[in-house]
Amino acid sequence: MSFFVISTGSWSIPPQEFVHHFRSRWPGVVIRETQEPDSSEFLKFDLAMPHSSDVDGALQRPGKSIYFDSDLRDAAQLALWFRSLAPPSEPMVFCDESMSGYLDLAPNTTEADIFRAFDYEPAPPGWMSYDLIPRGGWGMPLQVLAQQMRLRWPAARVEESAEPESRRAFDFQVPMTHSEVRGNVRRKVSAMIFTGDIRDCAELASWCRSILSTEEILLSCDQGHLTLKAGMNAEDILKALGTP
Repeated sequence: MSFFVISTGSWSIPPQEFVHHFRSRWPGVVIRETQEPDSSEFLKFDLAMPHSSDVDGALQRPGKSIYFDSDLRDAAQLALWFRSLAPPSEPMVFCDESMSGYLDLAPNTTEADIFRAFDYEPAPPGWMSYDLIPRGGWGMPLQVLAQQMRLRWPAARVEESAEPESRRAFDFQVPMTHSEVRGNVRRKVSAMIFTGDIRDCAELASWCRSILSTEEILLSCDQGHLTLKAGMNAEDILKALGTP
């Protein structure tokens, strides 16, 4: 998912100072200066983090904001680090590309504050969280998606939210071969968040791919990012993620 950290006041950071702080905090970061003088970006960066194999982002001109693609847990670290570079009085916000989550970043903001703002629940020990994102939307009403899930797994518990302002369109618990896969589908952003045994999660992702007409579907987890191609089955997904 794409995230933004934006200074809404007068503060900005020179590229050289940004690079110095970045390399001091994460020595392994790869930074590339933008060669195009008309680019909206000062520089781009690539960084391996605990939950994202490749955090791809940029410092935007005039040094007031950064954006990047990553797991929310890594995004929280980056956001709080960028917040720490600015004066305490500087107003700053953290949000995602769809504005499904939004938070004013104060000097005392914590990762837990960010997780609450984005309705994030960490996966149980030994499991990973998965984000399935159809870039062109679901291609069907969310009520139909919930109905399709019930038809595929009759024992599934699918609970649709009665609150129109809720971030979640519905929550689900699907008994599968190796675990009970639990998750939810977001209302304002096209995303399904779920956790369970990796084999069952691969099966769920494969099923989503099979019923959706959307051309580009992204699956993200701690082991990396994968574009789900038409016809991919669970075994294909496990192999692509490097899982035997």
